[in-house]
Amino acid sequence: VQINIRISEAEAEQLRKKVEQSGMSQQEYILSCVLNKPITNTDGIKELIPELKRVGNNLNQIAHALNGGRYYQYNLIT
Repeated sequence: VQINIRISEAEAEQLRKKVEQSGMSQQEYILSCVLNKPITNTDGIKELIPELKRVGNNLNQIAHALNGGRYYQYNLIT
């Protein structure tokens, strides 16, 4: 279903700015507003995924080594 509305140039500019800040498409932003859904900016999440994978890999290596029956001695600095 297509719905057409008329807005002023000032309202259109304000809408463009808010859509840009949200990181959503214009359709997603308007639907979120109309349906009272939360608007969450997810910019930057894609850059975090590789870092999280590296952290997970390090934890997996530590768990594998500790469960392998090998003895490790750690000197904690206090």
